[in-house]
Amino acid sequence: MATHGIALLYNISALPLIAMAFPQIKTGLIQLLKDGQPAAGGFSITLWGIAIALLMFMGVMLAIRSLLYLPQWRQAIRRIPLWLVRLGIGCTFLPALVLLVSPWIFALVSDRFFGYVLLFRSMLDLMLWLSLCAVLGVVNGIARLIVLARFNGSEY
Repeated sequence: MATHGIALLYNISALPLIAMAFPQIKTGLIQLLKDGQPAAGGFSITLWGIAIALLMFMGVMLAIRSLLYLPQWRQAIRRIPLWLVRLGIGCTFLPALVLLVSPWIFALVSDRFFGYVLLFRSMLDLMLWLSLCAVLGVVNGIARLIVLARFNGSEY
């Protein structure tokens, strides 16, 4: 009886690859060795890339839309309670907050601390998406704070 062995060497290590591609490759190789036919289908890295690209696109478009509608927002805040306006402005800073605390979030989840460099190396797509949303959110939040500061208190 012949035995077979396979060594897989990867020159990149990223969270989506570890979570999705490597198990599929391992399962496919085992199936290939057992009966000669690997299973097809499943969630692939290509679909992951498309999903992240769509999330980035939607995030950018929503942030740009929000900035373009800033004059209409200025008119609308007259009808909205001040606490709700402040809450909405605060929400624009949430992606930046998540980005700032992401090393500690991953430390809580994995019992290991990952600095920003390692997070960007291992999850480039997610960290780019989060960074882009954070920058656009901060720009949007600052613009809204400026509009709110210039807003005449007696009109509110």
